[in-house]
Amino acid sequence: MEELAFKGLIPRIAALLLREADGDEVHGLSHQDIAERLGVYRETATSALNELKTAGIIEIGRKRITITDRQRLERAASE
Repeated sequence: MEELAFKGLIPRIAALLLREADGDEVHGLSHQDIAERLGVYRETATSALNELKTAGIIEIGRKRITITDRQRLERAASE
């Protein structure tokens, strides 16, 4: 069950990051902000963000996310 919910979350987070990006940077969004926009718990959003980070698609800083592989993030958003 968790895997099904999680798979739906990755494309939603990817799409949000692409919408909010200024170039390859997303500024001013905390994990809590992302969670609230997507209607999920912060911990769930953090897990999904960490999965994207582990895959080398994004880098996470303090209220800053850098898109390191835009092509893969766009593919993730369309899944």
